[in-house]
Amino acid sequence: MPFRKSILPFALSILLSGIFACAEKKEHLLAPGIKYRHIYDEQGPWSINVLEIHLQHPSLHLVSVKAHNLLSGTQPTSDMAKELDWSGHRVVGGINADFFAAGGIPVGTQIAAGKIIKSPSHRPLFILTPKKNPAIEIVALQGKVICSNDRSFNLSGVNHSRNAQELILYNSFNGETTHTNKWGTEVVLTPLDQVAVGDTIRAITSHIAAATGNQKIPPDGMVLSGHGEAAQFIAENVAVQDTIALLITLPPFEGLIHEAVGGIPRIIRDGQISIEMDGQNIRESFSTNRHPRTAVGFDADSTTLFMVTVDGRQPDHSVGMTLQELAALMLKLGCYQAINLDGGGSTTMLVGTHIVNKPSDATGERAVANALMVISTTAEDSLKGLTRFLAARNLSTN
Repeated sequence: MPFRKSILPFALSILLSGIFACAEKKEHLLAPGIKYRHIYDEQGPWSINVLEIHLQHPSLHLVSVKAHNLLSGTQPTSDMAKELDWSGHRVVGGINADFFAAGGIPVGTQIAAGKIIKSPSHRPLFILTPKKNPAIEIVALQGKVICSNDRSFNLSGVNHSRNAQELILYNSFNGETTHTNKWGTEVVLTPLDQVAVGDTIRAITSHIAAATGNQKIPPDGMVLSGHGEAAQFIAENVAVQDTIALLITLPPFEGLIHEAVGGIPRIIRDGQISIEMDGQNIRESFSTNRHPRTAVGFDADSTTLFMVTVDGRQPDHSVGMTLQELAALMLKLGCYQAINLDGGGSTTMLVGTHIVNKPSDATGERAVANALMVISTTAEDSLKGLTRFLAARNLSTN
């Protein structure tokens, strides 16, 4: 069982009432199915921003965005939004997402439009299925390649360095090439089906290269790279113009995954505060000190999503929250499940493509690894709420 830190019901009731006791709230309907709320509480002081999203609204789509569409790299959240924003495909709002290592590689897993960007680590994952159903799970990678003769070989990972005896799958998020050495065999694949985690994908083998490495990755294709036993398997079972199958799942989650980002730690489980730090290599001070925070959660029937930021490290504006305070806030908003995302100077919330919170870095908005965005595909005249909100702040939807 995971280690869960929770506060007593009496203490929780005090904390919940305290957050909103002196709060000033302003709410705006931005587009059909999505509201923005700003809450300012002098007690902290806390400056809180909330996007409330009706997940099943037909014109709203939640997307996971990777900086520069590459595994490695960072970009301001607002720049990522601008690249996704055009008439008929408007960014209504968004937040920064996962923690990241040097070079802008997310610490956890990320999936965008059904394509895995990075193999799982032992950290929680916020998941959205193609039917817009959300979940939070710690997952593992299970994958295999099935050849036309029904023989199969297990995948070791996606978009990471190929080690001895491994079979690695590379896609366009890895860059233009696999960046592998010459001690392997690589198969260039053209998918016949839409790529989706949890589903079997058929692909045509368009090229096989032995003992060369660093093959080019087609923009809409993939490359299998095998070493040792994996390379021998390819040599014995795969030929050019074969149809092979790929199956990648992330147990214990069952079903298809369309979008996903990592975070740490989970802070609400089944309607109860549950700060789940066991095995996550988190210092106690990360939980108990007040910091700027970003979080995402959803309600008990999984139809309403909450994106939340809390500014911090600015005593005259907002002091930030502990994880207990953040969890209490998410619970008060209506979350039944919730996860903490990257905070500190990374904490950013957008309305449209514009920042509405106050990032804590002295230099302003920080470049981050990835983000969660809400896209509206409704007609432009249905976005009057967004237009009015931005116009009141002398901003533009373009």
